[in-house]
Amino acid sequence: MNKKILIIALGGLMSLFSCKNQAASDAVERYCNCLSENVNDPAGRMVCIDMMDSLQRAFAHQPRVLNQIVEETEDCQLSF
Repeated sequence: MNKKILIIALGGLMSLFSCKNQAASDAVERYCNCLSENVNDPAGRMVCIDMMDSLQRAFAHQPRVLNQIVEETEDCQLSF
């Protein structure tokens, strides 16, 4: 019986750490697209900065999601 509980508990913990927040991923994708579209436009880049500020405020109390945002932002592929 204890073995089953341990397996279920481990499975639950693993699922907590592997889940991604899809809303955050979508917002990061929009942010990356914004940066790519505004490479040569300072005013446009300010819009992108506002997007990121808003995104960080929205998930301010969710450190795991904030880490996800940082990791996904590092993968932005900017087209110059």
